[in-house]
Amino acid sequence: MQFVALDVAEVATIAGQFAVTVTGAALPPTGPGQCWLIQPEDPALSPLPVFPMLTEGRYLFWVAAQDLAQPGSPLAEVAPGTPLRMLGPVGRKWLPPGHEGRLLVAANDPGRAWPLARLALDQGWAVAWLWRFRIPEWAGQILPPVVEFHAGRASSELVDWADLMVIDQPDPAGYLKEIRGFGRLRNNGRAYGCQLPPMPCGFGGCQGCWTHTRQGRSLACLEGPWVQL
Repeated sequence: MQFVALDVAEVATIAGQFAVTVTGAALPPTGPGQCWLIQPEDPALSPLPVFPMLTEGRYLFWVAAQDLAQPGSPLAEVAPGTPLRMLGPVGRKWLPPGHEGRLLVAANDPGRAWPLARLALDQGWAVAWLWRFRIPEWAGQILPPVVEFHAGRASSELVDWADLMVIDQPDPAGYLKEIRGFGRLRNNGRAYGCQLPPMPCGFGGCQGCWTHTRQGRSLACLEGPWVQL
């Protein structure tokens, strides 16, 4: 891990979330399950995990409105020119299985899911991306043309197409309930369960990577990360 100083270049609202673009030193690449922490000025406050993506020479990450409004948050008063002190990468890295297959990503934040999709593409997987509401105009600029885009609700055909699924939606439990209504999932429904949390400790101590499964909630770092939906 290392500390890196970056400066905010732009803050925009995209699909109900805030997209923050930063510039500065190059960040070492992160793998799935890893993130960077933005350190607040007050050491008693918790750092904010983010998932930067390199695009057009700048780093872009998404944050929720509550992360900007929370008192003491390192992004509470974010604006162009704001310096950010980042620590990382942190968390346990996890990888897709080595064999070729078909991966369905149901996510609205590409910064969280893209590291896994990129690795799957490098290993020869076919990747489809499902956006819950609409396909963003910038999606084709960040994600390669080999990724197949879909928008709206999941369909039984799309779910059955996938060997593995990654779900990162605002209501993961509700999304899983909707998918389970299609019947038995392909390959006995083995997929990474519903969130894409960083796994900071890797041994269940921090309790920070809970994920929903058919049997209830499980810790991704101990019982996953690939679990039965």
